[in-house]
Amino acid sequence: MELDFVHARKTAFEYLSKTNSLFVLTLSQQRELSLSSFAEVWNVKAEFFLPEKSIKEITLHVCLPNEFPLVLPKIYLAPSDNKWIQYIPHVDTKGYICTLDDEFVSLDADQPGAIVKIILDKALTILEDGLAKKNVADFAEEFIAYWEEKYGKKDEVHCGMSIIEHNFLPPANTIKFLHLSQSYAGYSIIIHHESPEFLQLKKYLKERKFSFDELESFYLGELNSLLPPFNATNTSILDIIQTHFPDLSTRFGNFINTNSYPKVVLFSTIQSERRMYFGWRIHRLNTNRNGFRPTTLSPINVMDSFQKNDPADRIKFDQFTSERLIERSEGIASLNTKLKIGIAGLGSIGSNLIPYLLPLGIEKLLLVDPDILTLENTPRHLLGVDAIPQYKTDAIKIFLEDSNPFINITAIRKSIVNVVINDPTSINECDYLFVAIGKTTIEEYLSNALKENKICKPLFILWVEPFLIGAHCIFIQPGHNISFKGLFLDGFFKYNIISEAEYKDPLREFTFKEAGCQSTYVPYGMKSIVLFLSALIPEIYSLIENKSTQNLHISWRGPGLLLKDMNIKLSEFGNQIKENTIAINDLEWK
Repeated sequence: MELDFVHARKTAFEYLSKTNSLFVLTLSQQRELSLSSFAEVWNVKAEFFLPEKSIKEITLHVCLPNEFPLVLPKIYLAPSDNKWIQYIPHVDTKGYICTLDDEFVSLDADQPGAIVKIILDKALTILEDGLAKKNVADFAEEFIAYWEEKYGKKDEVHCGMSIIEHNFLPPANTIKFLHLSQSYAGYSIIIHHESPEFLQLKKYLKERKFSFDELESFYLGELNSLLPPFNATNTSILDIIQTHFPDLSTRFGNFINTNSYPKVVLFSTIQSERRMYFGWRIHRLNTNRNGFRPTTLSPINVMDSFQKNDPADRIKFDQFTSERLIERSEGIASLNTKLKIGIAGLGSIGSNLIPYLLPLGIEKLLLVDPDILTLENTPRHLLGVDAIPQYKTDAIKIFLEDSNPFINITAIRKSIVNVVINDPTSINECDYLFVAIGKTTIEEYLSNALKENKICKPLFILWVEPFLIGAHCIFIQPGHNISFKGLFLDGFFKYNIISEAEYKDPLREFTFKEAGCQSTYVPYGMKSIVLFLSALIPEIYSLIENKSTQNLHISWRGPGLLLKDMNIKLSEFGNQIKENTIAINDLEWK
């Protein structure tokens, strides 16, 4: 039976009416309260105990989203009650009471009244505990949320970026930062400690023509005892230093008296066992005052007198490190994988392979391809028409760095053969080399270079058969004893999925040619690429994560629809593999 949302709201209203006085707000009243986004808002009278055990009646707004009862209602304090209740844990400056998280609550949509009652009771408990100061510790647990709140019309909160690992301990009272003249991803202040990741980001910013100043902030130390409201003035910052860091007063004065701007003052707190940074940005201090000779007033004098009531902007720093990004996605602090991967051939297979490899934890990436991206490449390429007519290596480098500037990417606009001859070190610095060129002669050359240890890192060679009915990956080790040419009889791979007779049939068209020189191509679509790589990548992950020393060939057979439509016959080997699955075999041939 289809859920009737209007009926659910009506049922919940009648349920709550048994215990509370309430009425439905008009649309005009909703707009006045900035609650017009909700399907319905109720004005509810409720009672709770004050710390001295007296009973207090307050007004709450129960806000029902359009999706209620599939999602939880929201509870707000009426403005008149929010004024005297501020500030307690789990209640923001707008009066919103954070009760339960939709993501982690199982709702019974058949009991809409009970849902509202549970949330309302939870809100009242939060108010009781907050006023009785039973949950003051929750301020520390949710420090970030309260720091980001606006506590007045002149209150400003900015977001900075932190490239500081949580276990790094700053040197005495100094943390370096970049001040960007134009923001990067919305950030104009980036704090750091000269880590390799920061240096990579700095390189990225320079390449993108960002201009910035390199400055130093004043770091107070760890401070875990601040309580809201957090709107600050120059005087309140001085008071914090005098109360919590009296030994730093002189050094802080010297810092304020320097000529560098902006002036950033930082402290750290421990959030979920992780050190996080917060701070203030102090506005420019004017030492040119009527009645005072030049140089008579110092900036610290002005901060403590003429401009003592000036507001200081708060800064909250988002941590942007590989460690943090992995933890935020994987749920663990570090995967301890910092791979160096080379990819030669950035066509339809090589380019689309990259997103599958990135989750392995790539620290450095080598891209090798001599070609420029053209319009006909784009239907089955990682990149689109906006990358035309750039070199594939350069365009992919820009694309990846814009997503994650911490990856150290080297782009070489040459053939892999040229690199092996003239710059083998760049390849041998990689942990693995992936080759997706689709030219047997080059693949044989690379296999021989691996056999002779000119290439001294494991090699993956990938190629596909027409219409991507089949595809293959050879994984071979340095110093192997395999004859690559021996894997091909009369130019045909021993383990092709399509029958050799089909390839030799003069009436069978497996390649197509457009007008123009070197315009021959093998037909297959993006859907088939995704199916092939999705099947192959678990095996690649396993080989890399287990540091396999095997020599293998992995073959994939695609879906059978094209086989029927085009009456294509499979090889004996191909018939042994189920559709959309892979077969793995050792390479033993000399």
